[in-house]
Amino acid sequence: MEPLNHKRIVAGRYVLRRQLGRGGFSEVWLADDTRSNGGHNREVAIKFYQPTPEFSDLYNKVLRNEYRILSQINHPHLVSALDMNLSHKPRYVVLQYIRNGSLSEMLRGQHSLGEAEIARFLQQIGSALQALHKNGNIHGDLKPENILLDERHSFYLCDLGVYDKSDSRAQLLAESPVHQSPEHKDGKELSPASDIFSIGVILYEMCQGFWEERSIPAHQLVKLGLEMPKIDSNRYTNRLQQIIDYCWDADPNKRITATNLVEYGNFWGQSGHWPAIGNSRYTIPKTEPQPEPAPSPSPQPPRWQQEEKEPPGAEPPGKTVRGKRKASVVRMRSYMIGIFFIALLSSGGYAFKTHQESTHESLLEQAYQAKEANMYSTAYTIAKKAATSVPPWRSDIRGEELKERLFQKALQLKQEKELLHDSDKFELALTKLDTMKFFAPALFKPEDLDRQERVIKADMYKHLANRDVKNRDYASAESNFKESLKFVEDPEVRKALEDLKAH
Repeated sequence: MEPLNHKRIVAGRYVLRRQLGRGGFSEVWLADDTRSNGGHNREVAIKFYQPTPEFSDLYNKVLRNEYRILSQINHPHLVSALDMNLSHKPRYVVLQYIRNGSLSEMLRGQHSLGEAEIARFLQQIGSALQALHKNGNIHGDLKPENILLDERHSFYLCDLGVYDKSDSRAQLLAESPVHQSPEHKDGKELSPASDIFSIGVILYEMCQGFWEERSIPAHQLVKLGLEMPKIDSNRYTNRLQQIIDYCWDADPNKRITATNLVEYGNFWGQSGHWPAIGNSRYTIPKTEPQPEPAPSPSPQPPRWQQEEKEPPGAEPPGKTVRGKRKASVVRMRSYMIGIFFIALLSSGGYAFKTHQESTHESLLEQAYQAKEANMYSTAYTIAKKAATSVPPWRSDIRGEELKERLFQKALQLKQEKELLHDSDKFELALTKLDTMKFFAPALFKPEDLDRQERVIKADMYKHLANRDVKNRDYASAESNFKESLKFVEDPEVRKALEDLKAH
């Protein structure tokens, strides 16, 4: 397929204006439809698929599946499908253009949203998912980038058709492991509950910012049985936290449904607060006034503390046999109470010591399990947490050894990546870099890894372009120089490209 560019005309009617986004196997362009029914140009979004040979049939199936779903389900918060071409290149689907960008872009600008916007999100995206699930479809790749907004801040769901349970390769096309459910990550068959798990992660991001800033993905926390993060209780109510908790429950059968999401959003819109959520998933809190409880009688002191009344005319207790006996009983009871409290403190100290050792061992076990699962960042983070729980009477040999081994492995990967990069073995260097990402952000900063990836890809295309120039394949050289500049702005590459055009 020839490169897509500004003002190119597709199918004799769509005039490309600018690129809106780019994924692993597709590009999305804003275009003018010159044959719209209204007699004037209509703005549309065109998604072009650029399949590799081994996945060509799968990409065609995804494109056809997306068009089928959007054509069959007419929903106000699903992006509409307008046209499609699969018979020849370029393969594309024409979609309704939503003007105001994605939820991802909105979160980058605002970082978090208020509860009113979250309620509207649940109403609109929940109803879109409800329509999908009712027709037996699963989105399979829910993330902020696939949720669009218009000028009125209404939400729209896009990028459908990725999941296909009949083809295991389809799950490889879902590009956001951060938002995947545990069953999706394990390669199991998905269900509507898998989409709800992703909604839980998105709701958390709408309150606290992007999940990528955290060290451990949500599906890993669930698999390891670790505590899930909480939203800011000073800004958001506890009932919103309960909704999120029901979304990302470890058991898919216990997660709420898309219908529940719509109900919760509608309830907030009508009352200004969230409903109570119990075993019935959706219960409205009672507002009837409750009778005040009757005042309880004041507690009476123990009998042995009550003052014993002496008959009139009796002598003081200390000067009678009865008074001496009473004082002896009081002293004996005081000794017994003291012995009881000493024993209680001793047993409490032993229990605390046992609990601290148990917590430390549990954390170490979780760290080693994470390492065996190649979740190196998780293992390193838990090992550090285990170090803070080491009882003072013990040494943390296993934890320190694990941290050192992980650190040495990360250092080895970094050295191998640099060596491969210097040897022009770019694809192998990128493979090492992908493994290094398992350590982010515990040992590597994600932004540093992203920068290194861009540099390697820029150098790879620059190397290919120079080889094309030697082979006098100038068209390919120009294309590779342009690809290099997409990743890193290099004056040397820019000059080589200008010289090539002049030539």
